[in-house]
Amino acid sequence: MNRKSTRSSRRRPRGITLVEALLGTVLLGTLLVAIIVVKGRLTVQAARAEARVQACEALNDLLEGWWPDRESLPRDQAGEVPDRPRWRWQTRRVPNEEADAVRAEIVAVEVFAPDRRDTVPAARVELLLPRGDANASNADHAKKGPDAR
Repeated sequence: MNRKSTRSSRRRPRGITLVEALLGTVLLGTLLVAIIVVKGRLTVQAARAEARVQACEALNDLLEGWWPDRESLPRDQAGEVPDRPRWRWQTRRVPNEEADAVRAEIVAVEVFAPDRRDTVPAARVELLLPRGDANASNADHAKKGPDAR
């Protein structure tokens, strides 16, 4: 029995090997890089979301100013958003046969953020409005006669 107790007392103390230390370092480094990449993507996504919220607020402000007199709502025009430097708005008519059939038109209102490309609106809404040339439409209808549809 003395031999067994002597051998068990001579065991080398168990420690971390160099391979285990390197593996742990690689795993920790990979985890940190993944966290940094995800944080960067989330930061960009949050900035885009904030720009869209601001664009929606700007669009709402524009429409509140234009809505009381829908006939004079700008069509096929562009300008700067009041109280928002470098923000732009643009309106344009959207061709639509169904709207034409009811003597109306679709007008797209777009707001562009200053940091985005000019071709990509940060917010957009389409409005169905009475056609701006309503008198001309009535005149056209009168020319065709009362039975024309």
